[in-house]
Amino acid sequence: MKWRASRASEILEFAYQSELGESLELYRRAALMADAEGDMKSAVSARMSILYDASDLNEDYDMVAAFSWLAKMSKADPDLIDPSSLDWTFKWVVEHLFGVVAVPRRSLERLLDEFERRYAQRGLDSAPAAQLRLMQALVMKDKVAIRERYNAWIKNEKGAGSDCDACIRNVRVAAITAMGDFERALTEAKPILDGTMVCGEIPEVTFPHVIECYLRLGKLEEAKSNCKRGIDTLEHADAVTYVVGTYLVCLAITGQIETAFECLQKWFRGANRVRNERIWFEYHRGASLLCRAARAHDQDSVFLTLPPTFSEFMPDGLYDVASLGEYFDARAEGLATRFDERHGNDGYWEQLRFDRSAIG
Repeated sequence: MKWRASRASEILEFAYQSELGESLELYRRAALMADAEGDMKSAVSARMSILYDASDLNEDYDMVAAFSWLAKMSKADPDLIDPSSLDWTFKWVVEHLFGVVAVPRRSLERLLDEFERRYAQRGLDSAPAAQLRLMQALVMKDKVAIRERYNAWIKNEKGAGSDCDACIRNVRVAAITAMGDFERALTEAKPILDGTMVCGEIPEVTFPHVIECYLRLGKLEEAKSNCKRGIDTLEHADAVTYVVGTYLVCLAITGQIETAFECLQKWFRGANRVRNERIWFEYHRGASLLCRAARAHDQDSVFLTLPPTFSEFMPDGLYDVASLGEYFDARAEGLATRFDERHGNDGYWEQLRFDRSAIG
């Protein structure tokens, strides 16, 4: 970065014109410099920008730090930071923390209680809190809780402070898929798949649910075509989300081994850069199955361009598929165990078992 800035406001101006990823680092610097300068306007702007960039890049610890600072400042001086500007971002923070396995379940429950209190105090609807509780159950893969919370949420799924119609429809598709009603979930997904209902995240985050339905129904061609559509929606390789795991799984199950390894390589840096274990699990779940599928297709080695920081890095780029598979198996299984221990069930291991049964 060949430039110099003497003030936080100058860093912010440069950051606004920078690419995602580079801009987040600049916002971090701007926040620190603004604090040192006593420039509260720039300090607020930097941390609000951190919230948005960190959300896109799944940098959960940055989100928590920025939100905590903003919430504290807002409480001390409502004229400095309008409390309403934090309502939506609080939802982002809670949702992202579901995927951080180090956060205990009871701490997540307290966060949900605090979210519900905040919305009630501000005269907002209870629907967003009910939706968050449902989304927590989905991450927990707790089928009983999913059904109970879905039935509670669906009675009043939209109100003040709720998501857009497309996002609400996506949550419905996710919940119905998790409850095992795959044909109904596909019917619910039609307005998203035909482009009637779209937003910044939709249809990107809906395709994995659709693919899961088709895989569970044994309709591999339909899963394959929707997998291609889903991958085409991923524009930024660094902004890897939990969706990529299902894409790797689908490519492996449908025998698209070469394409799957290309995707594994493309998403490797982004998936391992973030500090969100749910994304790690999904990526390693897919990578694990891919190596199993490659071996089933009698492929013993693969050329990959992976970073030197990778613990199994091979300078010549030639990787033994069996050894690579052992690495991804261990990571996926370790994360599955940690999530299941936090949630008190075997939902993540059940996912691994289903995936592996499709390969044989």
